[in-house]
Amino acid sequence: PSTVKDLPYDPERDFQTIGFFGSNGSYLLVRPEAPWRDVPALVAEARANPGKLAFGHFNASSRVPGELLNVMAGVQMLSVPYRTIGGAFADLLAGRLQLIFVDTTAGDAYLRQGQLRALAITRQGRWDRHPALPAMSETWPDFVITGFLGIALPAGAPPEIAQRLNTLVNAAILAEPARSRLVEFGFVPEALDLPRIAELVKIEREKWTRFVALAGIEPE
Repeated sequence: PSTVKDLPYDPERDFQTIGFFGSNGSYLLVRPEAPWRDVPALVAEARANPGKLAFGHFNASSRVPGELLNVMAGVQMLSVPYRTIGGAFADLLAGRLQLIFVDTTAGDAYLRQGQLRALAITRQGRWDRHPALPAMSETWPDFVITGFLGIALPAGAPPEIAQRLNTLVNAAILAEPARSRLVEFGFVPEALDLPRIAELVKIEREKWTRFVALAGIEPE
């Protein structure tokens, strides 16, 4: 909501999140032939040549990390907007962009096929799927950008209904085949009770609001 202007609803006031399917992060992706083997090398290039490197974005989760990297590293990379993820990937593969931040679900296929290479991930700490891949937070401790998949009810739903659905969701995500499918798509399934979900949503909302302001992004 911090990146969208004039929302017709208030996510905090109008909804109650009652199920948490899991969270994921984003990869920092470059082409296999890119000269940078790690984030410090990329930053050094960006610092030496302001405005030379460009990152593509197609939604908030792909734009905020790039803008945040500009701020935290003190560099000036160009921010190039796209209408779709496909357009951004096409230009990255063609060399018209130098990097992109994209969620692990969308990025995994490109990594498996060797079409792109990951320099880092925005999760909190390293991921057991790619243990050699550094986390952005190893360089900038506050650089943790994740998203979560959840299910919500209208605010004011009967508490017993919310609790029952929370119990059912938690049982489902820890059972097969749902758990394996979530892991396959880059999520880390975690069964959370209602108070913990409410706390998580609050933390995420405040963090995204802070990052959007820090990156100087105006709601659109």
